[in-house]
Amino acid sequence: MKARTTLVVLAVCLLIAPLAVSAEGRDSSADLVSPAVEFPNAAGAFGSTMLGGGLSWQHWSGSLGIAVTAGGMAYPYAMYYGIAEATTADFTVWNYNVQVDLMYRLYASNIWYWLSGDLYAFATLAHKGSVDAVFVDEDGDYDTTTDDQYYVAGAYSPIFAVGIGIGYEFVLFRHFSIPLQFGYTVEYPLYVDFSFSGGLRYRF
Repeated sequence: MKARTTLVVLAVCLLIAPLAVSAEGRDSSADLVSPAVEFPNAAGAFGSTMLGGGLSWQHWSGSLGIAVTAGGMAYPYAMYYGIAEATTADFTVWNYNVQVDLMYRLYASNIWYWLSGDLYAFATLAHKGSVDAVFVDEDGDYDTTTDDQYYVAGAYSPIFAVGIGIGYEFVLFRHFSIPLQFGYTVEYPLYVDFSFSGGLRYRF
């Protein structure tokens, strides 16, 4: 769903982009530098299919860049799902994620005044943790009509992850950044999978 939303936003922006012209009244990329050089900082939102997402900050210094993303959520389980038959007091389920991306710019291009892009390699360091609901069936008969079944808070589950891959940052109108990243992420306890990340930031 996150990936689909990002692609829809990108498509809409590309459709309206030809309406933009430079300050001189013409559409030209002559003598332009990469927006990441002109506006090295960016803030917005970023998310990953494996690591979660949240608010994000990015900074470029020459060919080197760093991005930090953090997010989380929490809610009372029984109240949220309306589980009136819970035999224990309500409890809170929660999770959080912190992600650091280290980036190296491989290529920068200014296609038009309103459209630029940077190709880069990245390495990710991440950590996330959660407490989820655990289903309890005291006699193991899985009969939902009895009162011996309920949910309780599970144990805290921390996960550490690293990843590598290739990213491309589309920049529209010199400020609106749409980063897309593709690569592999390795989580501990061991889990390896292909991952996709994307977001929307404003360069300044």
